[in-house]
Amino acid sequence: MTIAEELAKEILKGRYLGRLCKRGHGWYGTGKSLRRDNGNCIECGREQSEEYNKTHQEESKEYKKEYRRTHAEELRVYKRKYRRTHLEEMREYARLWCYTYKAKGNYLGGRKASHIVHTALCNSSLKKQPCEVCGSTKDIQAHHDDYGEPLNVTWLCRKHHAELHKRFREAVKEEVACLDT
Repeated sequence: MTIAEELAKEILKGRYLGRLCKRGHGWYGTGKSLRRDNGNCIECGREQSEEYNKTHQEESKEYKKEYRRTHAEELRVYKRKYRRTHLEEMREYARLWCYTYKAKGNYLGGRKASHIVHTALCNSSLKKQPCEVCGSTKDIQAHHDDYGEPLNVTWLCRKHHAELHKRFREAVKEEVACLDT
């Protein structure tokens, strides 16, 4: 998608290019900031939101939990609509997943491997360790490099586990794209 097409898409959302903000958030090297219809820079808004969520983690977590509880029906309808409108993307993701795990022959099953780890944690034959990236002890998750070896895990916090899988998905997409050409 070209920059002009991106801008047209943003304009349809009620956004426009205005003067450069105080923090210097330029949009695609134009020397201007992408702004909401109220005049606020979108990137500044994102940064402020991230800063707030970091300093008010517990409040934010409680708010999100309450929101999901009180808006359960709306969220269910939204998810159903999303699945219908993003069907091709979801099929592509499933295709990548099948290529990655099943075709390479290392598919024991993530659920089965997770169940084995859970059982080992319960009977104390395996102990959770701090995140191997940042050393955090909150929200620790077990990452399997190979589901065929369910007790061979890397301990990561939720943030770093998600980042690892995101990088992994991107690498698989590139690999599949090379195979398709």
